[in-house]
Amino acid sequence: MGGRGASSSKAKSTKSSLEAFRSNARQFNEALQKAKQQRASIVEYTDITGQTFKRYWNGASFVDRESALYEKERKGLYKAKYRD
Repeated sequence: MGGRGASSSKAKSTKSSLEAFRSNARQFNEALQKAKQQRASIVEYTDITGQTFKRYWNGASFVDRESALYEKERKGLYKAKYRD
Protein backbone atom coordinates (compact mmCIF):
# COMPACT_ATOMS: atom_id res chain seq x y z
CA MET A 1 0.00 0.00 0.00
CA GLY A 2 1.31 3.44 -0.87
CA GLY A 3 0.76 6.42 1.26
CA ARG A 4 2.21 8.56 3.95
CA GLY A 5 4.04 5.96 6.00
CA ALA A 6 7.00 7.26 7.92
CA SER A 7 9.24 4.51 6.66
CA SER A 8 8.25 4.86 3.00
CA SER A 9 10.87 7.51 2.21
CA LYS A 10 13.62 6.60 4.67
CA ALA A 11 16.46 4.23 3.96
CA LYS A 12 16.59 1.17 6.19
CA SER A 13 19.23 1.24 8.89
CA THR A 14 21.52 -1.74 9.33
CA LYS A 15 21.34 -1.50 13.14
CA SER A 16 18.32 -1.57 15.37
CA SER A 17 17.83 1.28 17.81
CA LEU A 18 18.89 -0.94 20.72
CA GLU A 19 22.09 -2.03 18.94
CA ALA A 20 22.91 1.58 18.10
CA PHE A 21 22.33 2.63 21.73
CA ARG A 22 24.56 -0.17 23.01
CA SER A 23 27.28 0.69 20.51
CA ASN A 24 27.12 4.37 21.49
CA ALA A 25 27.37 3.52 25.21
CA ARG A 26 30.26 1.09 24.61
CA GLN A 27 32.20 3.66 22.60
CA PHE A 28 31.62 6.32 25.26
CA ASN A 29 32.97 3.99 27.96
CA GLU A 30 35.97 3.15 25.75
CA ALA A 31 36.67 6.87 25.31
CA LEU A 32 36.66 7.33 29.10
CA GLN A 33 39.08 4.41 29.52
CA LYS A 34 41.45 5.69 26.83
CA ALA A 35 41.39 9.18 28.33
CA LYS A 36 42.23 7.67 31.72
CA GLN A 37 45.17 5.75 30.20
CA GLN A 38 46.43 8.89 28.43
CA ARG A 39 46.05 10.90 31.63
CA ALA A 40 43.72 13.50 30.09
CA SER A 41 41.85 15.82 32.42
CA ILE A 42 38.86 16.46 30.10
CA VAL A 43 36.98 14.12 27.75
CA GLU A 44 34.80 15.36 24.88
CA TYR A 45 32.61 12.69 23.29
CA THR A 46 30.33 13.33 20.31
CA ASP A 47 27.58 10.71 20.37
CA ILE A 48 25.41 9.10 17.69
CA THR A 49 23.07 12.11 17.57
CA GLY A 50 25.90 14.61 17.15
CA GLN A 51 25.62 16.02 20.66
CA THR A 52 28.93 16.60 22.47
CA PHE A 53 29.35 15.60 26.10
CA LYS A 54 32.18 16.70 28.38
CA ARG A 55 33.50 14.85 31.40
CA TYR A 56 36.03 16.24 33.87
CA TRP A 57 38.56 14.38 36.01
CA ASN A 58 37.88 14.78 39.74
CA GLY A 59 40.85 12.85 41.11
CA ALA A 60 39.18 9.42 41.00
CA SER A 61 36.94 9.30 37.91
CA PHE A 62 35.36 11.40 35.18
CA VAL A 63 32.27 13.38 36.21
CA ASP A 64 29.98 15.85 34.47
CA ARG A 65 30.71 18.83 36.73
CA GLU A 66 33.36 21.26 35.62
CA SER A 67 33.75 22.52 39.18
CA ALA A 68 35.15 19.11 40.14
CA LEU A 69 38.10 19.45 37.73
CA TYR A 70 41.27 18.25 39.43
CA GLU A 71 44.40 18.89 37.34
CA LYS A 72 47.35 18.06 39.55
CA GLU A 73 48.49 14.90 37.74
CA ARG A 74 46.49 15.18 34.51
CA LYS A 75 46.55 17.63 31.65
CA GLY A 76 44.96 17.88 28.25
CA LEU A 77 41.81 17.10 26.33
CA TYR A 78 40.79 13.75 24.85
CA LYS A 79 38.31 13.94 21.95
CA ALA A 80 36.31 10.99 20.63
CA LYS A 81 33.47 10.67 18.17
CA TYR A 82 30.89 7.95 17.55
CA ARG A 83 31.75 5.71 14.63
CA ASP A 84 29.58 3.08 12.97
